[in-house]
Amino acid sequence: MGRTPYQKSFGFESAGDIEIVRRAMELTDTWQFRDRPIQELSGGERQRAIIARAIAQEPKILLLDEPTAFLDIKHQKEISNLLSKLNREHGMTIISVMHDINLASLYCNRIMLLKNGGITKIGSVEETITYANIKDVFETEVYVGINDLTKKPYYMLMDGKK
Repeated sequence: MGRTPYQKSFGFESAGDIEIVRRAMELTDTWQFRDRPIQELSGGERQRAIIARAIAQEPKILLLDEPTAFLDIKHQKEISNLLSKLNREHGMTIISVMHDINLASLYCNRIMLLKNGGITKIGSVEETITYANIKDVFETEVYVGINDLTKKPYYMLMDGKK
């Protein structure tokens, strides 16, 4: 399906289309699922297949809306690693809406915080994931620390008890 925009009316896939799809599926580790209906795949497998379909269109920019939503931590990591690889090794710009601030902090180069439909802060992870910014945008008390292993900021909710 990822090559549909490149096919002529009532056309079939060319050998080049099939090769592009194969490469996209190998890159996303979905080639092994090529003979299975997408409905039979797990959430993480399905998300990788959807990303493979997008990659088959050979974009320079990939726009994603919550690519790790509803996935367990194993599949969140797999999808995040895949997107990071597409950015680093294939020069693809990845723009993603995410509500998981800690995951964004680990994998993103730049972060934009939105509030009421407007940009509140945009910049590096270190510039955006701060106590003041999180409190302003989400109107809640949090603890923001630095992960000892990654040196990236992370947040934890505070229960409000003193």
